[in-house]
Amino acid sequence: MKEHIEVKVMLLEVDIEERNRLIGKNLRKYRLLKGMTQDELAEGLCSVSQLSKVENGKTYGNRTLLRQMAQRLGVSVERIEAVDPLLEEMTESLRLAKDATVTNNYPMAIELVREVAVKSREFGYPDLLIEAVLQQCRLLVLMRDYQAAIRLAADSLAEGIAQKKVQEVRLQYELGQAYQMAGNVIAAYDAYTRADESFDSSEEAHDDDVLLPILFNLAQCHFFMRNYRTALRYAEKAELYATRLTKYMFRIRLTYMKAGYLDMLGESEKAEGIYLETLREVKDNKLLFDEALILNSLAMLYKKRREFGQAVTHLRRSIQLLELLQDDQYLCNAYLDGAAIHLEMQEFSTSHEYVDKAFEVGRKMGLNTYREKAKVLHLHGQLKRAQGDFAGYAEDLEQALAILDQHHVLLEAHELAVEMAEAFDEAGDSRALEMYRKATAYHKRSLEFGMRR
Repeated sequence: MKEHIEVKVMLLEVDIEERNRLIGKNLRKYRLLKGMTQDELAEGLCSVSQLSKVENGKTYGNRTLLRQMAQRLGVSVERIEAVDPLLEEMTESLRLAKDATVTNNYPMAIELVREVAVKSREFGYPDLLIEAVLQQCRLLVLMRDYQAAIRLAADSLAEGIAQKKVQEVRLQYELGQAYQMAGNVIAAYDAYTRADESFDSSEEAHDDDVLLPILFNLAQCHFFMRNYRTALRYAEKAELYATRLTKYMFRIRLTYMKAGYLDMLGESEKAEGIYLETLREVKDNKLLFDEALILNSLAMLYKKRREFGQAVTHLRRSIQLLELLQDDQYLCNAYLDGAAIHLEMQEFSTSHEYVDKAFEVGRKMGLNTYREKAKVLHLHGQLKRAQGDFAGYAEDLEQALAILDQHHVLLEAHELAVEMAEAFDEAGDSRALEMYRKATAYHKRSLEFGMRR
């Protein structure tokens, strides 16, 4: 009986010692986090030597003293006594940041994640640091500060803050997202490919939930790079993952993305069938955004067939939905598609109206809308040429080319340079030779970025 009591007393002593160490460690963490010296925290409450003993776990500060110190540090006494209060606090901050993101309160969200990044770096929480950086990258993209997102992701990869391979893959994905939204498809492709290669080379990195969006975006990149058959292959692979993971939105979007790739491969009727079938599905599920995109895609399919009545009808319905949804980026592109359709129909005044609408929406979007600006200038120039103003055409297209060149949108720059060279050549303009040289240089640069697959 006596031995049993002695064992209980020993266990109690061990528990008290561990509790004292925990409180002391937490107290020191929050003091340093607050930027306070021991003198500043102890002033009027206790001696510095007593505070030092508490922080070193050698003695227990009574509850009243702890409450006073906690109040001075701006935290609850429960945080001082918790197993890892800072971890709980930072985890809660990341949750709050996600909630703020959902409600489009981006300034609050980014302030929270930046604070977590600073704290987790200072006090050695590598997993929280990477989560904070990933969340910050996504927020910067949502805020259209693409260059800041690119710098953050690239610097984090160079610094090697990822402790696990899957974290490195997720950083590569965020880098790809930032590049893609910034209009640099080649650099985005490179980042996504690196992420995809990490999955192939490392079992530890494999995570189907992360792999799915990488495959999705690789399909898009190959489409923009005019590698339609490869784009279709990636879309089909991603569709299998989406079905297996029951990711409905990914699956539905991959289905109508495939239709677009089939259309570019010359299988127009097959593409139309997929579009119409998927359109019925999204209507049944009241997915207005996806309905708008499918209608827009159908409009451009009918334009290629010169079925202009169908093209105009589908485009108008698409624009009505996008105006309702107030999605400026897609609305701007829909207006530009409308301008292209009516230009081909030689309805110049209607085409001009759509160009003006696209210009206004692009102006309202503000920063990082250079791809839209280049498209507006391109169509505006084509309108001028159709109406006999070749000088105005050349001026608008030169401005558009300068925008694409500045932001490394190489494939579109190459196509635009070819169009201009052919137009100059046809007009007997001496600028034709120089523009052919530019087109060749853009093509060479795009190949140098490495279409490895």
